[in-house]
Amino acid sequence: MLDPLIGSLRDGESHYDIHIRNVSVRYAVDHRLIKAVIKTESNFDCRAVSPRGAVGLMQLMPSTALEMGVRHPFNPEENIHGGTRYLKSLLTRFKNNMPLALAAYNAGPEAVKRCRGVPPYRETRLYLMKVMKHYAEYKKNAVAGK
Repeated sequence: MLDPLIGSLRDGESHYDIHIRNVSVRYAVDHRLIKAVIKTESNFDCRAVSPRGAVGLMQLMPSTALEMGVRHPFNPEENIHGGTRYLKSLLTRFKNNMPLALAAYNAGPEAVKRCRGVPPYRETRLYLMKVMKHYAEYKKNAVAGK
């Protein structure tokens, strides 16, 4: 479904970008951050399945998908909606501290709480670096008009 406020595709955008922008507006989460999470989680493969059972673009665990109201996690629009809703809840929980919210997205909010910060897990630290790198690239490209 297209939002008339967002409009149509711009040059160089994929069909996921419309969904990302719509959900970004709805949940007040920077579309470039959502896109960076998708890039890191699935590299834009809506059929991706992790060894741990996370699925879709934003790699939702089945319990998280259920909690976020996602009935069809391989559906890109539903997955982006549920993943962004979950990310927004983590940003709210961690007072808009992006590194903590992203660490919680990867390792779980209880791990962040228990460790009183970004957990010392190698996977989580690499994940955080990748998301932040992609986020910075998307911001830079926006400034450059790409």
